Amino acid sequence: MKNYLIINLVFIAALFMPHFAQAQTPSIERIFETYSADENFSYVNISGQMLRLLASRSKDGETSMTSRLNRIRILSSSDLENETITTAFRDLNHSLMRQDYDELMEIRDAGSHFRFLMKGDDEFIEQLILVGYDKGSHVLISIEGRIMLSELSSISDTIPGLEGLKQLDDEDN
Repeated sequence: MKNYLIINLVFIAALFMPHFAQAQTPSIERIFETYSADENFSYVNISGQMLRLLASRSKDGETSMTSRLNRIRILSSSDLENETITTAFRDLNHSLMRQDYDELMEIRDAGSHFRFLMKGDDEFIEQLILVGYDKGSHVLISIEGRIMLSELSSISDTIPGLEGLKQLDDEDN
């Protein structure tokens, strides 16, 4: 009877283990929820509706890609002296590799470190993440939608801070 109880408890604990592990991992959603209202941060949220409005006014070939974007969120802080902020971004940066994100590119230079990560398949990117710091500021950018890898360079033309994505397009050619 005692062994039966122990086996049941171990089984129940095993069922809930992924939920506990996920709760301890800083997620992108949690970072945005926690810091978007913090006055030490700048926060921008561009909705899918706004992106579709912009796409409808576009005169070039960017319309189809922009209309497939669901949301763009940007969170930045220039308070590098705040240990809580620095720790949160460092923990997020490390945890992304343990989640379902694939690293597209990493850029390290004097005083800066950026990582481009994606969630998706071989054809479409569902979420593109830029996380890092440069010249006294932390930044987290999340672009959600259905983006083809070949379209990344056109995104970099329209969103400041994503210039490194042009290198991905150059590598494909």
